[in-house]
Amino acid sequence: MISNFKENVITCSNLNYRVNVRGSCFSLFSKPYEKLVLKSVNALFKNGTTAIMGPTGGGKSSLLDILADRKSTSGIEGTILMDGKERGLNFKSITGYVTQEDVIMGTLTVKENIMFSANMRLPSKLSKEIKKFMVEEVLDELGLTDVGDSRVGTEYLRGVSGGERKRTCIGMELIIRPSILFLDEPTSGLDSSTSYSVICLLNELAKKGRIVVLSIHQARYGIFKMIDNLLLLGNGSVIYHGPTENALPYFNSIGYQCEEFNNPADFFLDVINGDFDKTKSFIESSKEHNISISKAFEMSDRKSRFIKQRSDKLARLFEKSKYYARVVEEIHQRNASINQPSCKKIQYITSFTTQILHLSHRTMINSKRNPASMFAQIFVMILLSILNGLVYYHVENNISGLTNR
Repeated sequence: MISNFKENVITCSNLNYRVNVRGSCFSLFSKPYEKLVLKSVNALFKNGTTAIMGPTGGGKSSLLDILADRKSTSGIEGTILMDGKERGLNFKSITGYVTQEDVIMGTLTVKENIMFSANMRLPSKLSKEIKKFMVEEVLDELGLTDVGDSRVGTEYLRGVSGGERKRTCIGMELIIRPSILFLDEPTSGLDSSTSYSVICLLNELAKKGRIVVLSIHQARYGIFKMIDNLLLLGNGSVIYHGPTENALPYFNSIGYQCEEFNNPADFFLDVINGDFDKTKSFIESSKEHNISISKAFEMSDRKSRFIKQRSDKLARLFEKSKYYARVVEEIHQRNASINQPSCKKIQYITSFTTQILHLSHRTMINSKRNPASMFAQIFVMILLSILNGLVYYHVENNISGLTNR
């Protein structure tokens, strides 16, 4: 799969996202309030890798889901366009999305999982031989040829490594040859070396002309320098957006100097979060000296308010910068004339019957390779059958018996 892709651009203008949340532990009785998750986000995503970074709760996953059209339109304000057009109803079928949790069948082999995705998402008119060839291409591209016949593994069944498991999930999306690939924290749960190999793979995929957008919480320097563009979020606001190589000069220009041997990714998070070592030590000392725990929670609330104020301040500084002006100008140029989506009707690649057949086949393989679970289900069904039979055992064949039935 070495074919290049045409240049695509996704833009979002004045994007806001609101949700209703309940602030009390007694959620059934508390009054919900509106929370602004994303605030006036202006961003564009071009060919290459773009990382959405920021502290926990900053809105990374929400922005990624909205870009991938995986959020309900309720609460979303703003404009999201692809190549100057509104996203069509088939947008999700031409893009790949890799979730943070590995959604994969552990009893199947690597090749079988990717083949299942091919059968479900590629046109039925393609022959089985062509699909097999495409699966082999994906395995070769992801470096999974040697483990293609190995089972992925479950919590009870030993399988492939964590990195190979993640690459299998990516392969299940690459089988449709998407020009846009979204990944929600692909390095989560992986060690440093495996995370590096996964990002190297994504970087190679992006070099072939794809748009690769990933959310990431922390990244070592080797990973950070491979990312083409960076979008920093803090409390739902854009702190920085632009080429990764310009991020440090920008923060230097607003008065934040990164130490010589400090990791830039960690430095950015420190700038957004601020220095709260004193707060942490106070909470720890409160446990040792029986200081009121309410005071400790008060300090924690002060920390949250501080991060919000700091993020708002950094967002205002970025809006005054030349980098923000460049982003807004390019968005306006690309969205000079907004066109209607080319696809106004959902087109299903495979029929409902075909999907049922492949799902049933996968279920049978899973049951065959997991005999303990299969026998447990059979035992439960037999037991329920006996219990139901006992309920109606020796019921009389008259009006009284009919009523009892």
